Parts: sequence; structure tokens; C-alpha cells
Amino acid sequence: MFLGARVVYILFYNLDFFIKNPSYIPKIWLGGMSFHGALLGVAISIFIVAKKKAQNFYLFADPLAVAAPFVLIFGRIANFINGELVGRITDVPWAVVFPRFGTSPRHPSQIYEALTEGLLTFIILWAFKKKMKTHPGLLSSLFLILYGAFRFLVEFYRQPDPQLGTIIAGLSMGQLMCLVMVMIGSFLMFLAKGSWITNQNHATQD
Repeated sequence: MFLGARVVYILFYNLDFFIKNPSYIPKIWLGGMSFHGALLGVAISIFIVAKKKAQNFYLFADPLAVAAPFVLIFGRIANFINGELVGRITDVPWAVVFPRFGTSPRHPSQIYEALTEGLLTFIILWAFKKKMKTHPGLLSSLFLILYGAFRFLVEFYRQPDPQLGTIIAGLSMGQLMCLVMVMIGSFLMFLAKGSWITNQNHATQD
């Protein structure tokens, strides 16, 4: 998870800096971690474990998908407390001043993310929890779609990374990765439908 988070951040968010300052690569305490990279690292780890144990990938991935929103909730609250990954300047009544970023009030985008990527995603996944056995892959793919969609929307209120700004059509790097995430989740859900039909047929025969 940590390796994936760091590698993706280096490659996609600040490659030029790390090429010029390679000694900073292991200094994760200075910041610079990508959630999308962490997710990729976890997926690779699950794949390796599932293959070694000759088990279905989703046997491990689906339960983790339900638990992941809790990590996001506490992670985003920590971001808020630390005054990092702040929102864009705004005049909404609930705006917050983050001293490290000046005196202008900003969107508490970390709280928006905690409520959407975390709490709301968990509620939706929990509602489908009973389908874990009959619909392998549903929770995993649904998590990818929900997280990607919610974060894509919230990023409109979050300050883009200063070294990157917006990339294409006013979208940030995080939003572009979220679009890919939604597409992958949709594709995996489409692929998983075959096994769901098979499971339902077996259940009917039993």
C-alpha cells in the first residue's frame, strides 16, 4: 500500500522534483502519497495472495472494499486536522481558514471527502453486503465507481496540487485518475455479471 502510494505520487504528481532530488524519495514523512497508488498496491497484493492460495480474487477484495471507507473517513479527518489537502477559496458560511495557506477562508474539502468517499460509500456498500457470496466482485467494482465519482465531484472544491494545477479541460490529476477508476470499476462489474448469472443458476438448481 505504502509503496504503491509513493511510486504513483512520484510518477504522476512530482516526477521532475524527485528526478532532481532523489534523496527525497524515501522521505514519506514530508508528504507525497497517492490514494490511487495505494489502491493499486493493495490490488496487486490481493492478487498475489489469492493466486498463492488458489482462491477467487474477490474473496479477499470484496470484504476489504466494505472496510476501506473507514480508512478514508479517519484519513480525511486527519487531513483536516493537519490543515493539508485544503479546499479552494470560498465565501460559504462553513468555510475554514487554514493558517498554512493564508488567511482566506476555504472549502473544508477534507470533510466533504470524509462524508462522501467515506461515510456515504460505506452506507451504500453495506446495503449490498448480503450479495457478497452470490455476486462476487460487486462490492469491489462498486467501491471503485463510488469513490471515483464522489472524489471527482469533490475535487472541484479542492485546491489542485500547486506543482500541477489543472491538467486537461480544467480537471486535476486526481480527477483524471478518478475517471479511469470509474471506467475500471464499470468494466469489472460488467465482467463479473457472468459469474453472478452462474451462481444464480446453481442456486436455482439446488
